[in-house]
Parts: sequence; C-alpha cells; structure tokens
Amino acid sequence: MTIRFAYADDAEPLSALAAETFPLACPPTLPPSDIRRFITEHLSPARFTEHLTNETRTLLLTERDDRITGYALLRNEPPAADVAAMLPQGHVVELNKFFLRSDEHGNGTATALLDAVTDHAATTGAGYIWLGVSRDNARANRFYQRHGFSLVGHKSFTVGGTVLPEDFVRLRTLPAG
Repeated sequence: MTIRFAYADDAEPLSALAAETFPLACPPTLPPSDIRRFITEHLSPARFTEHLTNETRTLLLTERDDRITGYALLRNEPPAADVAAMLPQGHVVELNKFFLRSDEHGNGTATALLDAVTDHAATTGAGYIWLGVSRDNARANRFYQRHGFSLVGHKSFTVGGTVLPEDFVRLRTLPAG
C-alpha cells in the first residue's frame, strides 16, 4: 500500500471511488435518491478537479496494486460560523472527506492515511484538525475517537434533499509541525 498526493489525472477514479464509498457512511434511513443526488452534485469528476486545482485543498490517496483504495480531502479554509464557534482559536484545518473501499477496512490503511493527513496538516502550521461525521456511523466514530478526535458539538449536513441535523463535530490537537 502506498500513500501519495492526488494529481489531476486522479479526478475520475477518485469520483468513482467516492460514488462507491460515500453510501457506506450514510445513515440507513437516508433515501437512496438523496445519496445519488449528493454523489452527482458533490462527488463528480469535475468537483474533484476543482479540489485538485484549489490551493487551499489537499487530496491524499492510498493505492494498492495501482488501484486507488482510499482518499482524504483536507480543506485549509475558515470553517462556517456555526462550526467555528465550537473550535479553538487559531489555525484549524478540516478533514472534509475520508473514505476507504470496504475491503480496506480493518487492515491498517485508515490509520496510515490518517497519520499522513495529520502530518501534512501540521506542516501547514495548523494546531488542530476538525471533521464532521454522521452520528449514526458507529465504526467511523470509534475510529476517530481512538485516534484522538474529541466530540465538540453538532452541525447539520445536507444530503440531497435531507438535512441531517445532528452530525458530530470532532476535533484533534495536532503535534507541533
């Protein structure tokens, strides 16, 4: 398994991976039509190209046998006011997306990718990293808690036409870069 920064040529395979993995993180009560709409609007090749060309964003990915198996998107941008009110003062980055193929779960890939993400975030001068995660995603919440992400609040997240009002906001202090 390797971890590397994503390139422009990765937009299409990242979009395909996102379409495969995003539904795994969704609450079971979420209508499939809303999930499909979110994928179309937010996880298209064009949206990944936007991320890859935005200098405030960083995409890291994992590969195994030349196949992308996971990815993480960091946003080095000010959070929305409702989230900012929950976070400490100072330089904070967002772990906006963190997804792996299901066959990569439980084999150390997630920990390795998260280590690479936090190492990179620390090099930006950030003191903290935050993320939003579905309160119904028990596996992800256990993983983030195990890796030092504390629950600091709740925020809403819209998938298609459904507003999920109680997503968890988690925060981790970064090591000095």
